[in-house]
Amino acid sequence: MKGMPNGGRYVGFKAIMEDYFPKMLSNFGEFHALPKEFLDRKDRVVVFGNYHVKSKSGKEGRVPFCHVYTLHEQKIAKFEQHIDTKKIQEYL
Repeated sequence: MKGMPNGGRYVGFKAIMEDYFPKMLSNFGEFHALPKEFLDRKDRVVVFGNYHVKSKSGKEGRVPFCHVYTLHEQKIAKFEQHIDTKKIQEYL
């Protein structure tokens, strides 16, 4: 999602695992996605939860998220992230 550290469009498992996650996670002291609720809608799964974050300076908090996964042939074909990006910026 634009507004997330290193946010943008990443295509493929390798790009996500080697480009997005290492760069995004390097902005924080700790970053955990903790799901609370799952909604299964055939070719879509919606996940509600909270990111528990800790800045490198030690500031801790939580930021609610909603993830939408679109499935194709039992694999993730698309991922959408919905979050208050202004709130996540407080922990950089």
